[in-house]
Amino acid sequence: MKKLTAVSTNGDFKMKKIAFLLVLILMLSIAVSAAETGNVHSGYGTYLYVSDIGEFCFMENEYYSLFADEYFEEQYSEYNDDYEKWVRRSDSGNSWDRMYVSSDGIIKASYPFVENILNNDGLWYLTVMFNYNKDFSEEKNRQLADRLSDNAEVLYCGNTTPCAVVAVNGKTNVITDILENENVSFVLTAFERYEGTVVNCMEFREAYTPTASDARKILRYSAGLDKAPDNRSEAKKFFLFSDTDYDGKLTASDARKALRIAAGLEKGHEFGFNSSGCGAWWQY
Repeated sequence: MKKLTAVSTNGDFKMKKIAFLLVLILMLSIAVSAAETGNVHSGYGTYLYVSDIGEFCFMENEYYSLFADEYFEEQYSEYNDDYEKWVRRSDSGNSWDRMYVSSDGIIKASYPFVENILNNDGLWYLTVMFNYNKDFSEEKNRQLADRLSDNAEVLYCGNTTPCAVVAVNGKTNVITDILENENVSFVLTAFERYEGTVVNCMEFREAYTPTASDARKILRYSAGLDKAPDNRSEAKKFFLFSDTDYDGKLTASDARKALRIAAGLEKGHEFGFNSSGCGAWWQY
């Protein structure tokens, strides 16, 4: 019996070793996936440089689902305020000011922006604005967004504006299909100011150094016991820093990782962001 027990224990050890290797492979695959997100195009403030990974786009992080309406309201307000100015600039002869005109004669996007999508690989996140002007709802926006293209993924839909964020692949005709849709009024880069000027005059670096209290906050949020911070800047920092496996959601796994970092058992990533001098990345 002892010999049988010894054989069983050895088998258990082998199984545990195999399980460990499978987990390690899974972790490496996640890291590779994250490292390959450099060919993703989104608003300037949705990116961070992460140590050991490189440039990473957080566009599909839970933070943006919670604060999508605020971003939509900013972009929709800018569109309403500046559309006529964009139209006038398109007649200036400057190629960078040129606008895309749909087949029915409506200016719907920046022409260089559309050309970039048509000529370059990668995933592009777009804010699509629809041409109705009252009784805004998430349901109506989703219905319109779902009809844009079978090859466009709908991420977020506004409740207070006629807007949605969709993801499309570059070097395809999906962008022109969207622009020719009769329900679309304008298309921009998702969650980015149309005329934002980026000057890398100041670089921010911040290490993720959570405490046991921070780990508890993550755990309570993931369990539905606490709400997200009301302040957008605080929430952005909380969600993006705390998402230790970069899957877009805060879970008990992220809380455990934060606790291990707090205990000195693991090292937290360092985050970086280049700014135009308006402030740190979490203010965008």
